[in-house]
Amino acid sequence: MLTLVQKPESTQPIPPGPTGGPPPGPPPRGPLRGAPPGASLSAVQANVSYQFLMNQDPNGGCEPIELGHGKFAKVYKGKQLSAGQHVRFVAIKVLHDYAKSAEERLFKQEIELLKEMTADVGVNVVSTLDIIQLEPMVMCGCGNIYHPACPKGCGVPLERKDNPTESHPALHCAACGYELSGRYINEQYFELLEHPAKRCCPQGPHAKAGRILNFVDREAIVMELLEESLVDFVGHRRGDLQALCARYGQPWIELDGRAQRGDPWHRRARTWIEDVWRQDRPHVLFHKAILLEKVRMMVELAESVAWLHSEKSIVHKDLAPDNLMISAASAEAAVRQREATIDFRDVLEDMISSPRSHVRVIDFGLSDKNELTRSWYEDEVAGGSIKHPFLSPEACRHKFRIAQPLAFEGGRFRIPKPLATDLMETDILADERDPRHNHDLEIIRIERDQSNGELIASFRGEPPLNDKNQQFHLVRQLGEAHDLYAVGALFYFILTEQQQDVEALGKFVGSLEDVPLPLTPRALAKNDHYLKRRNAIPEKFWQDELMVLILRAMVRGRPESLKVSRIARDATAARHLLRETKKIYHGIQQEILSATRVARLQRLLLIGAAAAFGVVTCLAALLIVVTRHPG
Repeated sequence: MLTLVQKPESTQPIPPGPTGGPPPGPPPRGPLRGAPPGASLSAVQANVSYQFLMNQDPNGGCEPIELGHGKFAKVYKGKQLSAGQHVRFVAIKVLHDYAKSAEERLFKQEIELLKEMTADVGVNVVSTLDIIQLEPMVMCGCGNIYHPACPKGCGVPLERKDNPTESHPALHCAACGYELSGRYINEQYFELLEHPAKRCCPQGPHAKAGRILNFVDREAIVMELLEESLVDFVGHRRGDLQALCARYGQPWIELDGRAQRGDPWHRRARTWIEDVWRQDRPHVLFHKAILLEKVRMMVELAESVAWLHSEKSIVHKDLAPDNLMISAASAEAAVRQREATIDFRDVLEDMISSPRSHVRVIDFGLSDKNELTRSWYEDEVAGGSIKHPFLSPEACRHKFRIAQPLAFEGGRFRIPKPLATDLMETDILADERDPRHNHDLEIIRIERDQSNGELIASFRGEPPLNDKNQQFHLVRQLGEAHDLYAVGALFYFILTEQQQDVEALGKFVGSLEDVPLPLTPRALAKNDHYLKRRNAIPEKFWQDELMVLILRAMVRGRPESLKVSRIARDATAARHLLRETKKIYHGIQQEILSATRVARLQRLLLIGAAAAFGVVTCLAALLIVVTRHPG
């Protein structure tokens, strides 16, 4: 059950912010009815507001509908209204109650990026509808939303307080000095759920029930509602397609593996002959249509990344299945809109020509624009989650301790041998004794000393005055190469539909770093691990072309690689990846559309060849008989 939730103790819903209506405060003066001709129309008043939606459990308790949550923020389902009338459902992204001030800065950075992308109409990027300012808000179990008052009984609404020496903002009572820091909110949240912090429900079943919607005064992001992630879509899509086949009486037939480049000639010849007779069969075309749908999703993802890298100079840094959303309607739902007499071939045509799902990139909380920063997960969150198979090698070892002492002199230092293979330009040396990062050192150049062959690193920054008891960590900044690696892994996830296959691919890619194996189908076909990864793709068409493209995105430093190294800063690779993915897409599409015509021609040629062979054989046999028995 969905219930509308109004903002408490006020007839005004949540006020919109700068990108979707008037900001909080007096509305701009709009044009007056009856104003003289030529009067200024520079401002038009808009009455746009938002409401949280909630669920009600069987016991009558209410809680907000949470669509998801990540490391820094949570997303609620809401409703946009204009003049009190429903416009659309929306997603409202709010920072976690325990978010640090540093995470607030990242959130503000994300807001600025979203504003810029919304102004330019981003390519396959989630649409930002508004930026709103939220005060402290708590939802009671009865459904009422209130601004918490002082739990000590002062009756004074709690206000935000920022302490320069604290890492978290706090709620503060100006009357008695009560203070609740975000650092301790998980232990003391109940103080905001009970009377006298709330005026409703001093007794009864909801007296101690509730949920904090927003802890302190902060901005929130209102986005288009996309309820299905890539993980959810991939998880049910094959079942939906099987049900679609059953509905139209078409058996679901799994195709055998096809011969690929590098296979023996006799296997390729046998596969070609089999294809001639089956390539225009409905079950074969259906599997090709499924592959076409997958590759189209890959094209949309590649378009997003190419646009971010080239047009906006933005590195996303957190591309993973949980940050890709799908706006989709099932093929079956689309077919229901057509004539009742529709047959299965019309279903195929609909799948090929009318895409029903589109990829949207979300969550720019860690993204960088123009210059790279050290923003990244500072703990093991990424390494222990769904994100791990999609992390580049530099992200997996984003930060590690330097055991050898470093001697700084004149903006330079000699690189210890154990560090020589790890340290690269743009890397950062961070002193763990410096929590504010005032002494971060960025590597700007690495040269070899001609006298002794040692490597010398030049850096930007001021080293700590006390170089005793050093506690330096190497921090690798994540750039376009990191995004490209993630895109390759996401391509493979879309194709195989299994995360464990992506994990196996990551191990194979890691093994290629030490093996000088060309990234070509002929060379790769000799590697058993490659064959396993290739055959994990259930659609047995264009497998080599797709696998080689994925490996070119993930493996660096080869002649065929899209990126030379992890520190290469340019958008060329993303554009090239998009171009190659589109080529494969158009190739599959053309193959499907011409299947019937080509199959008929090939069958005629094959029958003609067989007939000619039969005639030649008969003539040869007759000639032999005549030769042996001239009389």
